[in-house]
Amino acid sequence: MYVDVGMYDDAIRIAKINAPRMVNQLRAEKLSLMSQSPAAETIEYLTSQAKLLVQNKQHSAAIDVYLKVSKNHTSDIDVLERCWENAVALAMEYAKPRVGEVVNIASKKLVEVG
Repeated sequence: MYVDVGMYDDAIRIAKINAPRMVNQLRAEKLSLMSQSPAAETIEYLTSQAKLLVQNKQHSAAIDVYLKVSKNHTSDIDVLERCWENAVALAMEYAKPRVGEVVNIASKKLVEVG
């Protein structure tokens, strides 16, 4: 019912309680639907996408999304820093072979924004 009207967050919340096996499927559907939206390149979309990927344990993909965020998405330096810090933290915890690469990219982006 919630899915039919696009209320994926509510559907996921209910599924966690009543049908845990459906949570990942609902998250995947939400990601797919979000990627088709005209707002697919906004900061809100990218951070939501990264959070969903983390919830689905797709840490490397979440890192890539966080690193994709740039000055073109927001002028709020705090938001940019938080995204890049999230990428580094995820790499340090879940993708150790990528730590050097992620730190290098994030540090270059931080220098660019001052």
